[in-house]
Amino acid sequence: MPFGTLDSYRRYLTPSGITDALVVHGEADGRVPLANVMAWARDGTQPVVVVPGANHFFSGKLQVLRSLILRHMAV
Repeated sequence: MPFGTLDSYRRYLTPSGITDALVVHGEADGRVPLANVMAWARDGTQPVVVVPGANHFFSGKLQVLRSLILRHMAV
């Protein structure tokens, strides 16, 4: 979920306060800057899980992503 201005022309106004969502971001995401996601989360109590070395599509990190999702859904 993008937030803020991307590619110098697209603006996303993602709603805040989604307290039960799992927010996972790739450290090396070249499409949605981590700073944008952290700015979105900063206004609330929403945690953000950052996967080291993961790109926008979590290439090579899908097992990590799967594990995070399964753990979140088990709660």
